[in-house]
Order: sequence, then structure tokens, then C-alpha cells
Amino acid sequence: MKSKSKKIFAIFLVLTLIFSMSSVSFADTADTTTGYNLTGFGNKVGSITITGAAVDRCTQEVEAYTRGSGSNVETFHKYTYNIVLAQGTSPTATVTANFTKSADAGENCYISPFGTLMQPPQGPIILMNNARLNYAATLSEGVGTTTAYVTYNLTNTDSFAGYGKYDTYVFNYSIANDSKTVTYNNVTLRFGDPAYAETAPESEMRFTGSGDTYTAVYRGTRDGYYPNILSLYMSGGSITATTENNATNNVCFVTYGDDGVETEVSRISSSGNSNKLSATVRVKAAGSIKINNTITLHFEAPREPAVPGGVKPSRVVSYLPLGQFARGSGWGDATGKFTGGYSATGVSLGALGGYIEFEFADGITNDSNNPYGVDFVVYGNAFNGNPEAGAVQVSEDGKTWYELAGSMYYDGNFNYVGTKVANKFSAAYTGTLNNATVEYTKGSSITVGLKDASGSYAVPTGTLFGPAAWFPATDKYPQGGAHDNTGANVTVSHATNNLAFSGITAVPDYNTTATYAFGYADVTPNGSPATYGDAVNPYTLYTTAKTGGDGFDLEWAVDPATKMPIKVNGKTFRYVRVYSAVLDNATFGETSTEVCGIFTTANGQKKADGSAVDVGRTGKMTVKYGSTAASMTVTPEGQEIPVSAGTYYINASSSAENIYINGTKVTSGQAYEFQVEAGKTQFIRVITQDGMKAPRISVFKFTA
Repeated sequence: MKSKSKKIFAIFLVLTLIFSMSSVSFADTADTTTGYNLTGFGNKVGSITITGAAVDRCTQEVEAYTRGSGSNVETFHKYTYNIVLAQGTSPTATVTANFTKSADAGENCYISPFGTLMQPPQGPIILMNNARLNYAATLSEGVGTTTAYVTYNLTNTDSFAGYGKYDTYVFNYSIANDSKTVTYNNVTLRFGDPAYAETAPESEMRFTGSGDTYTAVYRGTRDGYYPNILSLYMSGGSITATTENNATNNVCFVTYGDDGVETEVSRISSSGNSNKLSATVRVKAAGSIKINNTITLHFEAPREPAVPGGVKPSRVVSYLPLGQFARGSGWGDATGKFTGGYSATGVSLGALGGYIEFEFADGITNDSNNPYGVDFVVYGNAFNGNPEAGAVQVSEDGKTWYELAGSMYYDGNFNYVGTKVANKFSAAYTGTLNNATVEYTKGSSITVGLKDASGSYAVPTGTLFGPAAWFPATDKYPQGGAHDNTGANVTVSHATNNLAFSGITAVPDYNTTATYAFGYADVTPNGSPATYGDAVNPYTLYTTAKTGGDGFDLEWAVDPATKMPIKVNGKTFRYVRVYSAVLDNATFGETSTEVCGIFTTANGQKKADGSAVDVGRTGKMTVKYGSTAASMTVTPEGQEIPVSAGTYYINASSSAENIYINGTKVTSGQAYEFQVEAGKTQFIRVITQDGMKAPRISVFKFTA
């Protein structure tokens, strides 16, 4: 956060009550003796374990709200766990939620059955006297509920300043009417091989029915979804499974040869003396299989729900900042945020490389119905004159990542290696614009390796938030996922005294919003969007009237290894990573990207019957280049062009409203000067965009 006023501005935005709801599912992990461990709890809680009955599954809802005003605004949460107990649990069972406190909870943290009662001093005293760690619920006709309140810091018996400042935990219990396994005629069925760790979708499948007839049902959180391929495990003697009527058109089995080639078959059997059979079942339409000619198992038709505009991420995969909020509270805590919608108190990503990674369960596609080609929108807490640019990457599988090339991506004149970095940070920094590496180390006297303007290892005097431990603690991170397997293009190493990011893209830190033309998060102010996910034209030059967050087009995606665009049509990107792309330590702290929300595009055009309208594609451009502005000749789009080292000019002729060459907005036919050095490649990207149409993008490689 480079500016004091930026955070104060954000505080004013959260004076009203802010609600966010998220849904998170947890896998079956425990029985009545060892307990079922919940996740996703908030501050001051070390663990929550459910005992008294076996848990089949659990979903969580998080409601975030703020209390206070001015500089005293605080964020609290209501955590609701919807816990489904295993089939066969007694309808009058007693189930207990067992708390432990976190190491930093302290003696003034109280977990009790009460939030607020009467005014002090009576209310706080009753709360303290009834504090406990175990909350039992006795089921009635198979359902039950109990509630606990975690009061952070109840001190001072005269004023009870911490009274009324608490998180709420609600535990709702019910008994499953389905099962993960069924047994009939000495044959047991389950989804997924028990020899391996459970993964979706098998972990989300259940059986309903009785006797010799069952239906495979999906119990995950993806509305309208049903898988098209499943691993089915059968045990209990010699087993033969066949598709109904020996037909393979609806449901079939898949076998794999030694060369990996798959074959669809209608019959599969256990081999030799084996008493088990693991089968891959492909579901093309609703249909059934028969096991040992006695057990019938029905499957529903596979479904992949359409992705409507304005979809929120399904989860935060991973979060790792470096900066003044790196210890897991406030702007450094991702718990309960984003999956419920916009969060006025989002997260700070800290210095260069600090990131947050989201998953969209149904993915994001390059949608031709989206205005301006914008496929999703990222909201920060920017205001005019205080951009803190974040770069964005996308991935289909969470392993191979592509950079959404912002306006500065192909600026070969920018080199961030040198005294500016050395004077500001205790960081080994290599690379230029693309695929850089930054390595942070702790200072010897304080817990942060960032230097102030004087070059000392001290938090700048007079910072808004005072001295802080800016280095992330290994017991606080990762939040939501591991950081040591982030993919081939970006790697993260996190140790007690060292934090390194590699394969990232750096851009200069500017205080002028208009400098970052497009393609960066936390640059364009949010304003008050009618709907989160409404697309705003990223190619319109910034003025103080421009609001609506920062839109991103999947067609900006490039392969970091080649710097060239990839083909995105037909691909579904489930993962989005936003990371700080700037490196600077300002007066009030590090320059850090903030993220308050991310949504797929919501406002595609509609016909009278409600169907989508293709906004169209911007018309073709004519591109010329040459060694002088007056002698340019036409060149085909997207070509590699061998040239001699020297100065060159390029222009684009188009009737489009917006024409950009390497991030600089130009007029039709206006010459753009660039240099090509011996033995190097200079990339030139030309973008034209008109009206609400998707852009036309062409990248040229000039190689000397």
C-alpha cells in the first residue's frame, strides 16, 4: 500500500454491513473415535473436531460483516457448518464440536455459548463464567444444531472494551439418506479405489436405494453437475459387470491397452482368483450396469453446467503475501472472502510476487458474447493516482500457466535491475520485464527484509500501521493450499528466512493511473457497479470518470516461454492467479496489489427472446513496417520478420476507435518507433478494438 489515504478510503467503504456467503465442501476424514476435523475457521481458533458420530460430508457457509466506524472498523465472521452424519447414525445421537484455541489466542479470548447478553458488567461476566471448549448437540429425529461464539479480546473489567467483538460458529447436523458404500449379496460397491487418496468426483458420489437396486448420485457443490467418467470399485468374490442389454451407447466400461489406447466395452470381469474389480465407467447418457447379474446400478445423464456471467470463484486455492499484512489478519487473511462475492476488506498481496490463486469450478471460457472481449473482472481498492498494478495468469489444470499480457508486457525498454531495487529492498532480483526472479530474506534486526528510503532495515517512521512483522510466518501460510507446486512457469519457495518467486513479470511502479493502459489489477477504481462482473472497456483511456474495476480478456494469454499468444478458443481455464507486479517501498508501506473480488463477465448482450448476442469482432487492420516512417510496407499479421539491427517503424491502419501498439494508444496510420538489437527479438503487439466488439490482436517478432 503505497498511500495512507488508500487504506483510509477503503475503511470508509466498509462502514455499512457487508455480507458474503461461500460454500466449501470437505471430504470424509474421520470416525467417532478420532473425530472429523473441520477447516475454514477464523482467528483465535486452532482446530474444531466433531466427535460422537461418523461424518459423511460437510459444507461451510461464511458470512462476513463489519462493526465499528472510522479507523475502528473491524471485520468478523459467522461460520456455518452443515454437517451430514453417516447413514445409520442414531437419530438421537449426541454430537460434539470440540474447539482448541490458536497459539496467539491469549487468556482474554473466550469461547462461550453467548455473543452478547446484557450490557456490561453483567453480560461479560456471564460470558466469561460460561466459557468452554466443547459444544454438544443431541439430535431429535435425526437433526440438531448448536452455536458457539469466539470473543477475541475481552479485557478491562470496567469497560469490557472487547465485548461484542466475536465470530459466530453454527453447527447444523443431519443424517445422510445415502451412503459411500453399499453391500448386497456379499458384493460391496464404492467409488474410487480405497488404495488411493480420495479425489473428486469419486469422493463426491454416493449411493441411494436398497436391496439389489441403487442409483449413483452426485453430492458435491457444483450445481447442475454430473460426471461423465467414474472409477467404480467392486469387491467380494468373483465379479462380472455388464452394461444393461450389453449396449455401450449410454453407459460403458473403458479399458486401456499397454500403449495407453482406450477401448469401450460392455463387459468386464475380475481376473484369476482376484476378489475385486476396479472399473472405469463412462457415462454418455442415463443408463445402468449390472454386477453379477444381481445388483443394478443406475447413472444419471452427465451434465456440465453453463457458466453464467457474474460467477464468483469456488475457492481460494492458495495465498502468499509479503508485506505489512503478512501475518494472517485483516488484509492478510483470505478466510471467508471472495467465494461469497465482493469483500470491501479484501487481501493485500504485498511486494513483488505475492499472490492469490482462485479456482472457478466450472471454468472461464473465451466468450464471444462478452462486451469488449472481457471474460472476467478483478476488483481492487484503487482510486485515482494510487494504482498498485497486479499481473494476472490463467491455467486449465493449475500446473501450466499463461500470462495475460498487459499493456506493458512487450515493453522491451523497461529494465528493473539496478540501484532502484538495491536501495529499497533486501532482495536478490534478476530478470527484466518477463520471467523475473525475486528472492527476499529476513533482516537480522527485525522480522522484515524490506528497507526504507534511508536504506535501513526499519519500518518507515510514522507508518499508518506502525512497526509490523512483514515476513510471512510458516505457521500462517499457506492459506488454502501448498506453495511448492505452483506450476512450470511460476515457482515459489517459502522458508523461515527466505521467500523466492520465479517466472513472474515485473512492471514499473507509477502513481499515475493512466500509465497502466490495460491488463493490470488494482488500477481502475471500482466505483459502484450495478452488478459485479459488468464489463468496462479496458481500451478506453483512463479518466477520473472511468470506474468498474479491471477487465481481462483470455485472448491476452501468452506462453511465457515464447511470449506469443496461445489459442484460447475451446479451452476452459479453471484457475486464475493475481500477483503483485511492482517492487517499491513507499512512505506508508510496500506498493502492494489489493484484491477485493473477482467475477466472470455478467453483462453479455441479449436478444428479445433472452438468448445471447455475439458482440462481433473488430474488423481487420492493415499493418506496415519499415526502416523509416515514410517507407513502410504492408506485412501479414502475426509474422516473424528477420531484420538487421537498427531503428524501425510500424503503424496500423484501421477504422477502429482504439488502436494500441505495445500498450501505447495511437491513431490510424501513426508511426511507432522501436529498436531491434543484434541477436535479440523485439515483440510488437498491435491491438484494434471498436465499439463493444472483441479486439483484434496481432503479435510480430522482429529478429536481428
